[in-house]
Amino acid sequence: MIVIDLAVQYLALLLIINQLMGISFNQPKFCPSTTWNSNAITFANASIAGACSNVIFINKTNGIYITENCNSQVQVWLEGNMTPVRTISSGLNHPQGLFVKTNDNVFIDNAGYNGRVEKWMLNSTFGRIVMNVTGPCYSLFVDINNTIYCSIGTQNMVVKVLLNSGAVVPTIAAGTGGAGSSASMLSNPHGIFVDNSLTLYVADCNNNRIQSFEYNQSNATTIAGTGASGTISLSCPTGIMFDADEYLFIVEYGGSRIIGSSFIGFRCIAGCSGP
Repeated sequence: MIVIDLAVQYLALLLIINQLMGISFNQPKFCPSTTWNSNAITFANASIAGACSNVIFINKTNGIYITENCNSQVQVWLEGNMTPVRTISSGLNHPQGLFVKTNDNVFIDNAGYNGRVEKWMLNSTFGRIVMNVTGPCYSLFVDINNTIYCSIGTQNMVVKVLLNSGAVVPTIAAGTGGAGSSASMLSNPHGIFVDNSLTLYVADCNNNRIQSFEYNQSNATTIAGTGASGTISLSCPTGIMFDADEYLFIVEYGGSRIIGSSFIGFRCIAGCSGP
């Protein structure tokens, strides 16, 4: 009973810390021995989610947000619902990345044809421009300091702007704008993640690696994939996420699988038998 009470107190403390730090996404804590079923259950097929789903975001209350590129929309599910409860589409043109904050403000890439990132408030019918960009944001992320990041794969860089500062013109956070494999360069970056130390992690697709840029540093350290010995070989990683224990999970587009890490290292957890 004492062990259970301590565990409940720890989880409550973790939840309070996450809320104070403004973390809006679901960041679960797994047991070290956690495994996943090799067969999936279909949550939403193409007739519901669309044929060109790009990014999935799950918030703290298990709400699910999906960008759908072909139909130029974002769909929202609440926990327990198998059909969308909200569709965001007005003025969107082939959206890619998205990020949801704790107040249910949704940040959506609308850059491919419209050159901007928009903030959609709860129940609003239009988006407000928060960043002007020159290429589609494959991924968006808002850090604990309220800075929004956009990975522009077509321009080989990640850019950022401080929200509520009045500025909409971003500065470069990572990459040089040219494709390359040196420590300061990226090639077709996709998924991004910023931790509480403001370290920026980038899924560097064409370089088959995950890069870690410490705050205000232009040179990265490779933490997985090509150039990081003793980790795992990757083929075009496009999505990254850390769990509550700071273990890394990777969407590997080129290998059609999901990679996870733990205290024993990296392993495949889904799609492990091939495409």
